[in-house]
Amino acid sequence: MRAWPIRETNGQIMAWHDEDGGMPAWELPQLSEYDHPDWLPFRFAHRWKIRSHVQEFGENAMDMAHFPYLHDKLTTSSQSLGLEVSGPVLTHHVMQRYNAQ
Repeated sequence: MRAWPIRETNGQIMAWHDEDGGMPAWELPQLSEYDHPDWLPFRFAHRWKIRSHVQEFGENAMDMAHFPYLHDKLTTSSQSLGLEVSGPVLTHHVMQRYNAQ
């Protein structure tokens, strides 16, 4: 039986999978907010079944050009403020204004 490198961080247990059996190339970042007393635990507000590949969620968020056409009833404006890459973490800074309904 094969053993997998496991880390518990931010209230989640994560397993590292490498097809060639390699060890993790980086550590998961610890969110400083997670242990803060004002941090609210996860709770279900709504539940949807979305038939899609998980990769499409990340790609959708990066594709700012589609917002005015597909989300025009929700957003009044969207602006990409740039990308930041730090090891395995990609941060997309976005300014969005929403319709108040």
